[in-house]
Amino acid sequence: MVQTAIESLPQSYRIAIILKDIEGMPLTEVAKILKLSEGGTKVRLHRARLMLKKKLQPVVEKGKL
Repeated sequence: MVQTAIESLPQSYRIAIILKDIEGMPLTEVAKILKLSEGGTKVRLHRARLMLKKKLQPVVEKGKL
């Protein structure tokens, strides 16, 4: 379920989440790969996490996750 939710994110958000939260890369490295400032990378990660939360919230509320 989580993997499906991540795969449904827009590509730029998906890449940020995978690099930072799954691969554990430092923010500076993720920013370089995405060709963004660190601030821009933080914003992208924040938005991606909000999208994931929204997608997974119904599943959590039903007790399936």
